[in-house]
Amino acid sequence: MAKKSSSCCLIAFLVAIVLLIGTVAAGYFGGNYALKKYLGDEGEILQLGINNWGDLFNFLLGANELLKGKPEIEDENKPNQDNLNSAQNQLENSIVGYNPQTSFFDKQTLVFKTPLMLTGGQLAALIDKELDSLKDEVQIEFNITQIKLEVDPENNDYCTITMTFAISKDNLISPIEKQLGNFASLITSSLGDYVYITSVNRYVAIEGKMEVDTTYNQSNLFVGNSSKNAVNQKIVDLLVTLFGAENEDDLNAKFGNIIIEAVNNVGNVSFALVANESAVDKEISYIVFDNHNNSALIQKLAITAEINLDDYKDLDESNKNILSNIKSQANNMLTTLATTQLSETTTPTLIQVQDIIDSITQEHNSFVAAYQNDPATTNLTSYQNHINSLVALFL
Repeated sequence: MAKKSSSCCLIAFLVAIVLLIGTVAAGYFGGNYALKKYLGDEGEILQLGINNWGDLFNFLLGANELLKGKPEIEDENKPNQDNLNSAQNQLENSIVGYNPQTSFFDKQTLVFKTPLMLTGGQLAALIDKELDSLKDEVQIEFNITQIKLEVDPENNDYCTITMTFAISKDNLISPIEKQLGNFASLITSSLGDYVYITSVNRYVAIEGKMEVDTTYNQSNLFVGNSSKNAVNQKIVDLLVTLFGAENEDDLNAKFGNIIIEAVNNVGNVSFALVANESAVDKEISYIVFDNHNNSALIQKLAITAEINLDDYKDLDESNKNILSNIKSQANNMLTTLATTQLSETTTPTLIQVQDIIDSITQEHNSFVAAYQNDPATTNLTSYQNHINSLVALFL
C-alpha cells in the first residue's frame, strides 16, 4: 500500500469537511466576506441555496446529522476478527512462505501457489490492520469499516466497491472548535463516536491492474447514512471545489485510488463471482490475486520450495544439506518465475522451463518414494542436478 499517499488523502478529506463547515459559518456570521473571498463572487455561492439565516441553520443542522449518521453495514463486509482470521488463513494457504508479520500491502514480490480469493470483509480487515499499524505516523485516527464487493454477473472484469471510512470524533472536535469558535457546539454537541464517509465506485481489471471505471454513471459519495440528502450534495459540491476536482465523479475516483494503491502492488488482480455452497440463491463476490507470470509453473515448483525438512530427519547429514540447498534454490526460482515473462521467443523459452520443471516434479516424487523405502540409500544427485539446470537457464 502507498501508505503516505492513502493517509494524506483521507486526512485531506476530513480537513475539507471541517473547513467547509467553518467557511460557511465564518462567511455568514462575518458578513459573508470570508465565503466570498474563498469561493468568489460569481455563481451565487456555488448554488448552495443559502440566502438567509434560516437556510444557514438548516444547512448546519443538516451537516450535523450527516456527521453523526452511520450507514448500515453487513457483517460479511466488516473488518471484524472473523474476517481477519479467515483472510490470514487464505494468505497462509495461497502465498509461498507467507509471514504473518509481513504487511500484505508492502511493495514486494509475493509468490502465489494458488490464487488468493478475498471477500470484501476480508480485504477490509487486512487494510484496516495495515492502517492500525500506521496510527503512530498520522495525526488523525481513521479506520476502514466496510468494503462491499459486487462483481458484475454479466462481465467479471467489473466490480462495484462500496468503501466506508470512519474518522474518530476525538480528532474532529478540536479543528471544528478552531473553525467555528462559539458556534462549534452546533456540530460537536451530538456527534457520534465516529464520522462515516462512504465512496462507491466501479472498477475494471485490465491486464491484471485495477482501475476506476470512469464510464460508470452510478458512482456515489456521501457522509453519514444518506446518499440522497440535499445537504450531503451541497457538502460534496463544495468538496469538489476544495479538492480542485472536475466534478463529483472525478472526486470520487480520487478516493477510489486508495483501493487501487492498496491492491495493485500485491499481484495480478481480477474479480470472481462464485456460488455460495451454504446458500443456494446467493453468490459471493471476490477480489482475486495471482502471480503476474507463470502461475502454472510456480504451482509445480512450489512443491519443492515448500519441502518440510523436518519430514526427512532420517537422511544423513550430507543429504540433509543437499535437500536444504534444493529447497532454497527452488524458493529463489519462484520469485524469478513470478517476475519473468516467458514465451517461445524469450531466453530461456517457455518450453525449456516447462520441461525442466516437469523433470523436477518427477525427481521430487522419486525422492519421496525412495526415502519412504529406505532413507539410508536415498540419492539426491539427480534432483540437485535438475534444480541447477533450472537456475542455469536464467543466468
